Amino acid sequence: MGEQNLAVRRARARDAAYVAAFVNGALNRRASIEPRNVIARLGDVGMLLAEDEDKLVGLLGWRVENLVACVTDLIIRPASRRESIGRALFETMEDAARDLQAEGAVLFLPPAHPAELSAFLDWLGYESRAVSELPRAWREVVSQAGLAFEDVVPVKRLRSDSVFRPL
Repeated sequence: MGEQNLAVRRARARDAAYVAAFVNGALNRRASIEPRNVIARLGDVGMLLAEDEDKLVGLLGWRVENLVACVTDLIIRPASRRESIGRALFETMEDAARDLQAEGAVLFLPPAHPAELSAFLDWLGYESRAVSELPRAWREVVSQAGLAFEDVVPVKRLRSDSVFRPL
């Protein structure tokens, strides 16, 4: 296993059992995710899978809404490879989001997330910003997710210019 064997690809419906097993192993919770839950999730978000020698080591769920890429799901295992796996997932997502004319990316994190995650996101170029400081379109997306004006979210600008007419 190594960085040269790391590959990122889009998840497909036929990956549902594979993804469910990975999520269940990573989250160690009583209620398990079923393949049908993964298929339903794929209807809401795009999902990127990071594999190392055909073993799932990371996933990132995202969507583009109102010119903003929204990261909704992120699991990396093992955590010791967070930087290499995370970089590969985020670079793939950001490139695809730019292709869709996204101006920026916003991450929706659980309220109680580890400090290591914040440091990792800083390393990737994401900065914590108050919702009130975001451009109007970004604020709308964040508020639809239930965050308040005073909440703080990690964001990253993906384009230096603004898109005036979405594709």
